[in-house]
Amino acid sequence: MLSSSKGHEMDFVGTGIFDPYNGGLRDFTHATFTFCSSDAFFGQVDIGDFQVINNTFIRPGVTGTFFRGYTMIDAMLKRYVMMGLGSVEGGELVMSGCSAGSIAVTAQADSFVTRVQGLHEMISTRAAPPVGVAPTFYAPKVTVVCDNAPIVSPKPIIKNFNGELPLFQQSQELVKHLYVNPGITPTFLNQGCVDAHKGGLGAGACVFPEQVMPYIRTPNLVLNNLWDTFILFNPAAFFQPTTVEQENFAAYAIKIQKVVLKKVSKDQNMWAIGCNDHCFSLAAFWWRLTPASALGKNKAGVDYFALSPKDAFDMTRAGDLGHNIMDECDTYNCGCMQEALFYNAFGTGQLLNQISINKKAAKK
Repeated sequence: MLSSSKGHEMDFVGTGIFDPYNGGLRDFTHATFTFCSSDAFFGQVDIGDFQVINNTFIRPGVTGTFFRGYTMIDAMLKRYVMMGLGSVEGGELVMSGCSAGSIAVTAQADSFVTRVQGLHEMISTRAAPPVGVAPTFYAPKVTVVCDNAPIVSPKPIIKNFNGELPLFQQSQELVKHLYVNPGITPTFLNQGCVDAHKGGLGAGACVFPEQVMPYIRTPNLVLNNLWDTFILFNPAAFFQPTTVEQENFAAYAIKIQKVVLKKVSKDQNMWAIGCNDHCFSLAAFWWRLTPASALGKNKAGVDYFALSPKDAFDMTRAGDLGHNIMDECDTYNCGCMQEALFYNAFGTGQLLNQISINKKAAKK
């Protein structure tokens, strides 16, 4: 809550994609960031006239906030290069992110190889480079996992902590705060997306997942809860609908998400489930949840309804791309009833609630 990761290294217990046995990345070196940068991992600036938490300092006697998420990512990549990434053939880099982290890896997906190459050049030409860092660069194979980024921007129906701005406009305010106002040019934006938005929404639009996803050329997996808690809470301030207005908002949000998810490109896989939750990659749901009403099969002939996020990830790494693995059902927790006790409990409770509301409406 104080925008600090101090001490977190003593507490983090990684499961999901970090699980060494069930996660799918056995023998990989794993790293994780706490979201302490408050900037969707985009920032490379210190802002002196803005404080996320009051009475914080960017240097002695000067209050402000560090927005260094982009710098943090480069620091991690630098660490990997010093361990040998890019110095041998056959290297592989998986960049995954949940929520705000997913916004980051979606926007930056096609920049990672170039950044690794630049860091390798800098480190390998030192007078005494680290052991294992060779002069020749070998581009690693990169796969990106975009886990529950906001892929749509529904019009808010209630004021929230961001006022009444839709999610897309919130992202543009972030771009203005981190880049436009300080006079910094972002180097990580997807060039295909930037070219497509010239004269329209502008280059800054390419930090928002819905705008950039069609242009990512790095193999990528998009994971989505159709009843995503962030999509419901940020613009509408609810997790579980209890009024007709909230029901209508949820139905609209699901409808427009499905439109986006059906636009799967040749370089990606889309996986979506009818659950009220947020993110998969950090939990055992990574290899357990499957979208019960999904229709279709992958190249191996496996039914979509039997595929977990990990299965979809394995397909993405293997080059089996272009799949839209998505629940056809729309009702609350329809895709994950019976897959976890709390999904069952909340789904049943919502059904009973709707029956009660419908009875009252019928009496009127």
